[in-house]
Amino acid sequence: MYPKRHMRWGTRAVLVTLVVVACSDSSRPTTPSPPVTTTAAIVRLELRGPDTVHIDETEQFTVTAVRSDGSTTDVTSQASWNFASALLTMSTPGRLTGKAKGETTMSVATGGRSALKSVIVVPAGTYRLKGVVRDAGVIVGAHVRIENASLGTVELDAADGQYAVFGVAGETRITVTKNGYLEENRTESIGEHRIINIDLSLARSRADITGTYTLRVTAAESCGTLPDDVRSRTYTASIAQNGAELTVTLSGREFATDRGRTLNQFSGFLEAERAIFHFSDIFGFYYYYFYTPDILEFVSNNQYFGWDGMAAASLSRDRVAGTLDGLVSTFTGPPFRPALRCRSNQHRFELSR
Repeated sequence: MYPKRHMRWGTRAVLVTLVVVACSDSSRPTTPSPPVTTTAAIVRLELRGPDTVHIDETEQFTVTAVRSDGSTTDVTSQASWNFASALLTMSTPGRLTGKAKGETTMSVATGGRSALKSVIVVPAGTYRLKGVVRDAGVIVGAHVRIENASLGTVELDAADGQYAVFGVAGETRITVTKNGYLEENRTESIGEHRIINIDLSLARSRADITGTYTLRVTAAESCGTLPDDVRSRTYTASIAQNGAELTVTLSGREFATDRGRTLNQFSGFLEAERAIFHFSDIFGFYYYYFYTPDILEFVSNNQYFGWDGMAAASLSRDRVAGTLDGLVSTFTGPPFRPALRCRSNQHRFELSR
């Protein structure tokens, strides 16, 4: 009996030893893995939030960074925020409260990327109404009157042809007037943000100003830095008209060329009582290359003359005359670069025959 008991206890001892050894092996400490971090570049930002914030109410906006590996990160608190502080206030990053009526383009930036979002601020239960005034599809300046129970009566001098009011709800009457055009009236029920464009009709047939003229461009009296020989320049101008569209081609001088195009032509639009001419921005640039102006006249060795901006000219029997709001300038070239320039809204622009 004793030998058998001895063997039984011995077996138990061996088993206990094995279990202890096994547990000891499995509980050995392991080296922790380093935390996973991403170095993927931000490829774009996504700015999310409501399109409308009501006055005295608060909304949360968020900024999400989308990275090149497809991962996303909330960067609301890291982003820099920019918006019209007269319309919105921000208590914490992205938490915005409506302050006054209007519309602002909100921008955020971080990590070399940016995002934009348009936000309308109005009292609760009201909306934004905006639009443009057009003649033959072209935006024209006009007077706009808005009548609405919640807003009252608002008179707008929409010189650039665009109008906007905030805080409108329910039945709204829109009246548009402009000299030389029939009065336009619209009544609309406003229950959401609306865009209502107004197309005007001429009160009489559109004038025909086709023909040959003498064009004189004269710098404003304040432009004393310009050489005397370019303070006033004259050209022969041929006007072609297609409905309301105008094309003016100059001759009688030597003009520069750019990429096969002679810089002696510009365009315009004929309203009921005036002509509007637009000229390209001669001081804008794109990837370090300056735009060339619509008109660039050779004056003398390495010196050229041109202008940009907008000319508004009233119509009479033999004249189309008014002011040029923009820059008159001398250039060197080619390549053409501005030299002396003078900005004013009192340059003279006169077509006569």
